[in-house]
Amino acid sequence: MEEHGTIRRFDKSVPHELKLTLRMAKDNGWWIYQRSTKKWFTPQEFQNEAFRLLVKEPGGHMNDYDFVPMNPWDGLRRRVDYLQKVMTETIEFSRRLEEHYKANGIFK
Repeated sequence: MEEHGTIRRFDKSVPHELKLTLRMAKDNGWWIYQRSTKKWFTPQEFQNEAFRLLVKEPGGHMNDYDFVPMNPWDGLRRRVDYLQKVMTETIEFSRRLEEHYKANGIFK
């Protein structure tokens, strides 16, 4: 990456697929999601940090497949849905624990 003021620009060392990922995110007003870390990056953050985020994996392949342009509102909605699911499961588990221990005379 080359420095241009405070903004780094993609150079030849950045895989073409990542340039397309960044372009798609910018064109659609989306952000970029990193699957392995479950982190979100604005297009500007991604452009500034791509040199740090890109790693060569065993076998010599870059991890460019790990980055996906996505609508951040969809990502937020999925997280809320996941939290609701976890909360429902936790409440049910807690209920079962209480029933079990009450039935066995441990809880009163």
